[in-house]
Amino acid sequence: MTTFRADPLLGFARGLLAFVKGALIVAMGGVVIAMPAVMLMKDRILAGIAREQPALANIEFIWALCGLLASVLVLLAAMWFFTHKLKQIVDTVATGDPFIPENAERLKVMAWTSIALQVIAAPMLIFGAMIAHRSGHPAHVDVSVNGLALALVLFILARVFRTGAAMREELEGTV
Repeated sequence: MTTFRADPLLGFARGLLAFVKGALIVAMGGVVIAMPAVMLMKDRILAGIAREQPALANIEFIWALCGLLASVLVLLAAMWFFTHKLKQIVDTVATGDPFIPENAERLKVMAWTSIALQVIAAPMLIFGAMIAHRSGHPAHVDVSVNGLALALVLFILARVFRTGAAMREELEGTV
């Protein structure tokens, strides 16, 4: 067990995941502050936009921007949740006991979260396309299969961990 605790890669991963969780909380706080700020300062924002992009200077832009910010907030929260589950798994590796039923469940939840992230990204694409279209730029809607591939890998790993935990329990019962 002490081998895991002294592993520099494991220590780095734990520190990085803690940093990412903190950064996501800061980002969520920024978005929470930005949403009402956009609504409170909409006239000033629209006046500034009117000088550069007159086609964008309307209330629909403000609503699209707020929709985009709300979508980003939900996406950041889902990313924090995913990172939190991953950190819990890494913490069990540090204790030397990763093949437990709880980690199988965590991996399954992470897989579903990965799929949810793809769904949450859809409104962001829509609001971004609305803003791009109004500004006269072509809207690029790009769907990635990476998140779905990640979900598949996580579902498979969840089964591996579940099987590993069951095999360990069975082995402990025979000894």
